[in-house]
Amino acid sequence: MITISRLLWLPLLTGSLAAQTETIVTLQINSAYEQKISFSFDLKEGGEVKPQYAFADRAVVAPGDTVVTFEDSSVNQSGYSIRVDADGDGDLLEEPKRALVQDSPITVGIRRHWASGIRELPYRLAYQVRTDKTNRVRESLIWSPHYRAEGTFRFKNCVVLLAVLDMDGNGVFDATDSRRGTTIGLDRNGDGKIWGRDEWLRADQIIEYCGESFSIADLSPDGSFVKFVTTESRVPKLGGHVLPFTLETVAGETVTSEDLEGETYLLDFWASWCSPCVKKFPRLQEIDKECDGRMKVIAVNVDTEENAARAEKIIQQYNLTWDHVMNKMGDSDPLWRMFGSMEGIRMTIPLYVLVDSQGQIQYANNGGADLKELALEVKSVLGE
Repeated sequence: MITISRLLWLPLLTGSLAAQTETIVTLQINSAYEQKISFSFDLKEGGEVKPQYAFADRAVVAPGDTVVTFEDSSVNQSGYSIRVDADGDGDLLEEPKRALVQDSPITVGIRRHWASGIRELPYRLAYQVRTDKTNRVRESLIWSPHYRAEGTFRFKNCVVLLAVLDMDGNGVFDATDSRRGTTIGLDRNGDGKIWGRDEWLRADQIIEYCGESFSIADLSPDGSFVKFVTTESRVPKLGGHVLPFTLETVAGETVTSEDLEGETYLLDFWASWCSPCVKKFPRLQEIDKECDGRMKVIAVNVDTEENAARAEKIIQQYNLTWDHVMNKMGDSDPLWRMFGSMEGIRMTIPLYVLVDSQGQIQYANNGGADLKELALEVKSVLGE
């Protein structure tokens, strides 16, 4: 059983507090929605059965600490009899047996406990059998949340369908869901469905809607409401002029967008846990050398405090001599939130932002394979 007390969603908000306007969207659970992202549990490689579940052949722990036990079915050899701890009390023997067979998923209601009360949420359970690359037969439990929170986002004369996902499927709507991907949906085109890069967003990015910029200030763990606040921060546009920013390097120097006017420069957003970011450092060093001082590179690290030491070791290991920015704020870093919220980026790294000497953003993407895409853009901007 999971009991969640009041949790606040507190990203760093940029802009004047006096200028902020709050918009609270009331949400309701839509139990007819089947989330596309699911969780797979290997039934042959699963953990050992604890003594209290000795009546079963095996057991797995699904999101939200929900225990599911499996017993070989004497009736149907293509599946199992399962018990799901739907009420979270740890007593599986009081739970009914359910048949789980291939190609016949079932829906189970799981009680979730919040400070505001108890609510039953539906989950789709499926049994899957497949042969892996080594010709081993693998059996899996596929666990899928069958719900999302929905409401109507109204601001000025704009009205749009809003959806929030419990991405990790543990029955709690919180910041950990956003770390898994896009959890905020806006039906911008009004077609009744939320689809595509423009409509599925990261909850920690700056969200532009109805001519305003918003940040999420609070999200109820039970999915009953989400609070938006307006922010003076704006999202840069590809091909547009770079927006004003200020950064401080690890050497203690303050650099502003005005200081960089007249220069071609590259902002490299990276993190120590991002393998592609780190692997591309040698190639980026080659590109920098080929520019022969005509392009300035600024590496912006987006790690949190706990990974800062690891990031510093990587800088030393690769002998990265560029200017470095390391605020240790993760996704709350204002500079990262500004550029990471650009169209199509959705707070994903690596991100290379190339700004020409006129202050226009000429490139904003992951650089392509072996940074070939970025290299071509750099040559074009430098007139080669």
